[in-house]
Amino acid sequence: MARARLSWLLLLALLPALVACGEDAPPGPFVPSAAQVAAHNAALGLIGKFEFEDAVPAFAAVVADAPRWH
Repeated sequence: MARARLSWLLLLALLPALVACGEDAPPGPFVPSAAQVAAHNAALGLIGKFEFEDAVPAFAAVVADAPRWH
């Protein structure tokens, strides 16, 4: 009896994972290009020089070019 309950609990716990198996898999991890890294580093350099007004559009351009880069 206890084994049957445990089996049902295990099935219920795994159900969301089993349902998700039918969905499209998300793409692999994001790997930025050399140009994207250079643009990001340039924006970081502006922050380092306290040029915040110029850094905002620089970071906005990086985000627009690579929205998956968190």
